[in-house]
Amino acid sequence: MMTLVLAFMGVVQVQAQVRETLTFDFEDQAIPATWTNGTTYPWTVVTDHGGYCMSSSNSGVSSSTSTIEATFVFAADGTISFDALCMGEGSTTAWDKCQFYIDGTQQFSYGANVSGWNNYSYEVAAGSHTFKWSYSKDSSVNPTGDYFHVDNVVVNLGGGSGDGTMEDKLHVKYMDGDTEVIDSLNLGVRPAGCCSSSPCTAKARTTL
Repeated sequence: MMTLVLAFMGVVQVQAQVRETLTFDFEDQAIPATWTNGTTYPWTVVTDHGGYCMSSSNSGVSSSTSTIEATFVFAADGTISFDALCMGEGSTTAWDKCQFYIDGTQQFSYGANVSGWNNYSYEVAAGSHTFKWSYSKDSSVNPTGDYFHVDNVVVNLGGGSGDGTMEDKLHVKYMDGDTEVIDSLNLGVRPAGCCSSSPCTAKARTTL
């Protein structure tokens, strides 16, 4: 989440929270450069889920693991969600495992006991957090599919259901003569009494 500060002719200062959401749908057919991909069996982009998604790459390789990690800094409590297709081995006990971790703590471990694509969502506290997707295989049977697919990773760095835009109305505080006024400002509309004798010139800066 960012803080947007608007200064109107040095008279009004508005501080508004901008909700920042990052979406990774892999339609550019690339793994984000800032993510940490495995070197022996790196995740790749493949065709599935009506377009493109990322996939583990160790299909058919016994006793192997394919992992990818992404780290984000949350300015406030937020969420992470993604779609996943788990095509591992094991319905009751997972042998070839599709796993997801937050800061090293396992959130799920599925074999082939999850039908089709499913959406997973997790609340995340403010701060820096690392998310890891992993496909880990045992030493024997190769299951049907034999992969872990992930798509539509959505990271809300500021909580709620932000879409990277400001709220429709911003609460502002300014001085009208000797009187302090608290008002609401629609984007692009100056509050009553603000700069009434001349046009408002807005300057903006953003800070993380």
